[in-house]
Amino acid sequence: MTHSAVLLGLLLAQDNPPPDPRVAELEKKVADLDKAVTASKRLKFTGYIQGRHEWHDDSADGVSGSNAPTSTSRFLVRRARIKATYAGDFSEYMLQIDAAVPETPIRDAEASLVLNNINMATSGKWELKFSMGQLKAPFGHEVLQSSGDREMPERAAVIRRFFPGERDRGLRVQATWQWLKLQAAVINGNFIQDSVYRAFDQNAFKDVVGRIGADFGVITGGLSGYVGHTLRTTLPTATAPLTYAQYERKIIGADLQYYLALPVGTLALKGEVLMDWDKAIDFRGVGTDPCTGVKTIGWIATAVQNIKDKGGVVVRVDQLDLNRSPDADCTDAVTAAAKDRVTTLAGGVFANVSANLRASVIYEHIIEQGSNKKDNDALYTQLQAKF
Repeated sequence: MTHSAVLLGLLLAQDNPPPDPRVAELEKKVADLDKAVTASKRLKFTGYIQGRHEWHDDSADGVSGSNAPTSTSRFLVRRARIKATYAGDFSEYMLQIDAAVPETPIRDAEASLVLNNINMATSGKWELKFSMGQLKAPFGHEVLQSSGDREMPERAAVIRRFFPGERDRGLRVQATWQWLKLQAAVINGNFIQDSVYRAFDQNAFKDVVGRIGADFGVITGGLSGYVGHTLRTTLPTATAPLTYAQYERKIIGADLQYYLALPVGTLALKGEVLMDWDKAIDFRGVGTDPCTGVKTIGWIATAVQNIKDKGGVVVRVDQLDLNRSPDADCTDAVTAAAKDRVTTLAGGVFANVSANLRASVIYEHIIEQGSNKKDNDALYTQLQAKF
């Protein structure tokens, strides 16, 4: 090797020194930190707690014959929820837990595939989302409205009857294009608060539920439908055997919301109507009494007058008629239908103590039909903290 070649080798070694492992380690740490920052931006936590006192006119000390508490005037934590949402590439994770309900703490658990062009330079913005897990049934307005946003302490009686807990397990598709919104789901059909089956499906038949709606800002609304089967089961007692009765269920609904900007604050007018047909059908080849089928109708009318951002006044009237037109040949059904309608008049005030704290006082007067009248008014005093 010549002296010039050795000299050239030394010069090249100086211009291209061997890689320093400390630099590579630092670069990896920077990359990991960048990933962590990106992930934190995609992860969102929200939640709220509702501390409440309820006074019930029919509260009594002790327990009932079935060992259920009859003293219902009390302090309680009605809801204590935390929700985590992570938006990934073409995916979304959502989990909501309610610590106030330890026996069934999971409220929502959704794994979703999300497709959209919202970030693209196009005039027609759309989004398509497929979700599987435990999710809200896409029906009407009150079912889908968050309990943290609702001015009234609980949903109306007709909603609680047909959508107990509002959630079921299944597959849902949501499509949004500008002002048009479509939601449809295939679900088990017994919801998560079924008194007998809990979260287990009560039959092999899968129910279908959906809503098509429009959102124009000032006016929103939609039409909803539900088709499925339900199985009513009476557990055995010392004097009565186990019984089953199966029904074909069809529900239609319509909802409308109107928001009017007034000098004192926004006035919100909301209406919803629901009609149900439960037709008795055979169960395991055994016929069912057709007179046990019912035709139910329920409606909700709500007015909310906001006083700027300081609070407001809310009034709601809702009615549930369990069997609006029984067959004249069904004597027992006709007798029951004469006293099964329940109308609820409720109203009160709410105050936004801060951006995250709301206090409300709501009085509820329940009117039963015919000879079924009861003294069961209720007063709800609640403080809700939200983040």
